[in-house]
Amino acid sequence: MKLSELAKLLDADWGGGGDPEIVGVAGIREAGEGYITFAAGASAVKDLAQSKASAAFVTPDAEGVNMPLLRVKNPRLAFARALGVFYQKPYASTGISEKAAIEKDVVLGDACSIHPFVTLAENVTIGNRVTLYPGVYVGTGSSIGDDSVLYANVSIGQGIAIGKRVIIHAGTVLGSDGFGFV
Repeated sequence: MKLSELAKLLDADWGGGGDPEIVGVAGIREAGEGYITFAAGASAVKDLAQSKASAAFVTPDAEGVNMPLLRVKNPRLAFARALGVFYQKPYASTGISEKAAIEKDVVLGDACSIHPFVTLAENVTIGNRVTLYPGVYVGTGSSIGDDSVLYANVSIGQGIAIGKRVIIHAGTVLGSDGFGFV
């Protein structure tokens, strides 16, 4: 995509200075033509002079750089977000394991990946392209939105609504009684 498009997507300040085609992200030393890199400090900004990158994320106060720039408060974060834009792994459904326990009135979206030992209680709704890793429990009446991923041994209580594109890491418990429950 064009640098100006990436600027809009990541809410970065693009001050002109060229609008190269960006094909990926890489470190200052590894970046070549078509790649964007980042410089998080004054010494890194100096290193941009030797970089073959087509553009860079820099802080708003960075000076003396002779390449197109995207100015952001946190260049490391912008770089990480750009990684997500350029290197998204294509989704491939693994289907529904015969070792999953699925109760009645469960609604499963298209292309789900339901691994062994997942338990889906009654009246659960699972969106499209959702991945549930082994040991996940989803309680009665809960819902999980499209493109979400629940890693191993996540427990979701009753009546919990999880939105789209949510990642919940292993061992997380949502909807349990907290400290101080009365």
